[in-house]
Amino acid sequence: MRLRQLFSMLAIVGASIGIAASSAQAAAIPLGSTVQAYFGSNSSPAIFPYQQQDPGASSFWTPPGFGPYPVGAPIPNVPNILPTPFWDGSGTFPSNQFAFPGGYTSTFTDAPPIVGSTTAISNISDNFTPAPVLVEDLFVNFTGWNLTQTAGALGYAYNQLNFVADYGIITSVPLGGSTPTLPISVTGSTVAGYAQFDAVINYSWIPTNPISNYFPTGPAVPLGTLTYSFIQSGGGAFSMILNATGSLAATPVGYGVLEIQGTAWVAGDPFDITINSVPEPATLGMLGAGLSMLAAMAIRRRRA
Repeated sequence: MRLRQLFSMLAIVGASIGIAASSAQAAAIPLGSTVQAYFGSNSSPAIFPYQQQDPGASSFWTPPGFGPYPVGAPIPNVPNILPTPFWDGSGTFPSNQFAFPGGYTSTFTDAPPIVGSTTAISNISDNFTPAPVLVEDLFVNFTGWNLTQTAGALGYAYNQLNFVADYGIITSVPLGGSTPTLPISVTGSTVAGYAQFDAVINYSWIPTNPISNYFPTGPAVPLGTLTYSFIQSGGGAFSMILNATGSLAATPVGYGVLEIQGTAWVAGDPFDITINSVPEPATLGMLGAGLSMLAAMAIRRRRA
């Protein structure tokens, strides 16, 4: 069985398991998601720092200068325009960049001078329970996000992601609030400078009428903000698990769109850093149940 077919079957199995377990409560439907990735480095001569974005045509911004940078905010001077969600109340949902299993990947490499170079690869995807109980059952994943400078690179580098994702929620009871951990692994090393990771993720609720293609029936209601912050100063290796800081309120009663939007970035000089979302036990349990069901289906198929 090909890997893509396996992932597709797992998605169907996972949806069946979730909806069967909580059919009287809620169902989550992905409506659309998008991300804008920005990359910059000073590995090239300082008078012409390298800058790039994906997707879309290249644009240039004022270089942020050497870090470390302030936490809880986008990198200075890097564009902070959040992508427009593909859900807009019009009933048109043309794209879901976070879609399982691959998510969206951006890859950058600066024009390497003789003394060094910088490479970056970022992957962002969604992780949601088809039959959610809590608001935290819908979140974003960062997988294999890596930014690396060679020891001889001349200066700083950074990679910022601006993202948004919308989910239609059909529910007979509100999704519950909580104080989630949603852990993220941060590993890497620095030569003698610094390495940073920072993320601010906002949740909001837009009351809608699902019969009319989720057309808004009222203003957005903020549900809370989750943040992550890490900095390594000085040379050496590092490895730690970051838990989210912040809490999420319950959704109002009724139908609506749950929107997740935010900014996350990595930066340093010179350094190597890798970011990975850590699977929750419930997610692993669902994956195990799905694999068991697929195995049973495969055995029955061979016997037939």
